[in-house]
Amino acid sequence: MNNKKMKWIEYFSENGDLWQLFVEDDYQETQADTLAHNGNEAVTRTEMPAIDKVQVTIIPAACIVDKVKGQVAKEKNFFTSN
Repeated sequence: MNNKKMKWIEYFSENGDLWQLFVEDDYQETQADTLAHNGNEAVTRTEMPAIDKVQVTIIPAACIVDKVKGQVAKEKNFFTSN
């Protein structure tokens, strides 16, 4: 089991770009990390420790499309929520 501590690093650029990294706590940031996908440089940076509390809800997407014939659609589809 991986017991390493993780953190989020969130960057914002002057042009409104937002990007995040999910990295190990001892991650060594590089210059490339501070650049958005379009080359804009970060003007703010925030570190946020990750927590290990997770909740995922799976909701069936199946529905009855014909009550008379009992036809069901989307039986193998699901929605997820967090």
